[in-house]
Amino acid sequence: MNSQHSYKHFIRNRYGDDTYQNILKHQKAKSFEMVRRDIRFLARCKKEKVIPIHCRIRGRRSASPTTRKIIETAKSTLLSRSVSKSYSKQTHLKNQMRDIGNQLRESLSTDDLNKFGELSRRKSKERATKKKNGLTKNYKN
Repeated sequence: MNSQHSYKHFIRNRYGDDTYQNILKHQKAKSFEMVRRDIRFLARCKKEKVIPIHCRIRGRRSASPTTRKIIETAKSTLLSRSVSKSYSKQTHLKNQMRDIGNQLRESLSTDDLNKFGELSRRKSKERATKKKNGLTKNYKN
């Protein structure tokens, strides 16, 4: 963690604040892998006809069959829209990462770009592992 902080400080001193800000944007865009995981999760839910909590719609238990059918249709539509929105977010992040990556390639030296890439991959892997551990912990409870 400390080496990553000192490297960012080095980049800021050597290349200026604009390049440093691009690096920060690039690291935020690294949530791309998490969006991909969300898409896989939602697609699996849709395939197995399981409604995630954020797509649930509550209705009275004693509702008529017609009302229950409407609620089920609404849940399914909400899940489909959620998948669609995740794909849209993935496309947006992909474009953002490409643009920022091009800007960094123009402004950083090859050695610094490689070092930055290594740090970014490590940080992305840590985030993904943290999210996976959190999901595993939730399933155990």
